Amino acid sequence: MSAGLHGENGLDPITSLHLIKTFIQPILTYGLEVILPTSSNLLKLEKFQKQLLKRIMSLPICTPDPSIYILSGFLPIEAQIDQKALILFNNICRQDNSNLEKKLAIRQLSIKDQSSNSWFISIKKMIFKYGLPSPLQLLNCAPKKFQWKRTVQIAVYKYWKEAIISSGKSYTSLRHLNIDAYNPGKFHHLLDINTTNDPTRETTRLAIKLKLVTGNYILQNKRFRYTENETPICKLCDQGDETLCHFLLDCQILEPIRRKIFSPDR
Repeated sequence: MSAGLHGENGLDPITSLHLIKTFIQPILTYGLEVILPTSSNLLKLEKFQKQLLKRIMSLPICTPDPSIYILSGFLPIEAQIDQKALILFNNICRQDNSNLEKKLAIRQLSIKDQSSNSWFISIKKMIFKYGLPSPLQLLNCAPKKFQWKRTVQIAVYKYWKEAIISSGKSYTSLRHLNIDAYNPGKFHHLLDINTTNDPTRETTRLAIKLKLVTGNYILQNKRFRYTENETPICKLCDQGDETLCHFLLDCQILEPIRRKIFSPDR
């Protein structure tokens, strides 16, 4: 990855994510609505996207996958391809009845069963998956292009929002992250840094915040489990186990810094 996009060493995460969404995602999924990828190829694409997002947000590879979607507002690759494929199907539905593609759609949907590898049967499964009108109904009375595009977007966003939030709540390491704030297409408010200050410093501070909320910041209560001759006691104040709550709220050595942050004059 180019240094200009790599976490703390480059642009702020929101700018980098905008570039990913504008230039990389369209190329990554180009033409896949026509030749729907197999599950193994879909897994490879998904793995690439997750690694890319984790690097941009300076998160380790072991970070729970739901957290990167919650923070970035991105959708999984599967959702992106489904959305494009359903829009393509509507283009076929809006064609004249004499058109070859529409005739093929009617034939395949009428005679093929669910075990078929037909593209139209895959579309049928997607339609049922997102609770949309039946494919034959759409062929007989196709909605307008922008109306259908909006309908598909709402259905896809709703399905994956519920799936990712449900998955995220199963990770105890994400208990400090506001999982319910996930809104597909919108960045988490944590990524919105103050650009009026030093951008490099703000980006570095953001990387620490993201590690804290995703359970990846190594404190003594975690380090002592994997390192010999270590204890969970805070090395700054020696007055308690260095948990996240102790680090942020209780450590007396950090109290002057904490007082500046919470000062009413700020």
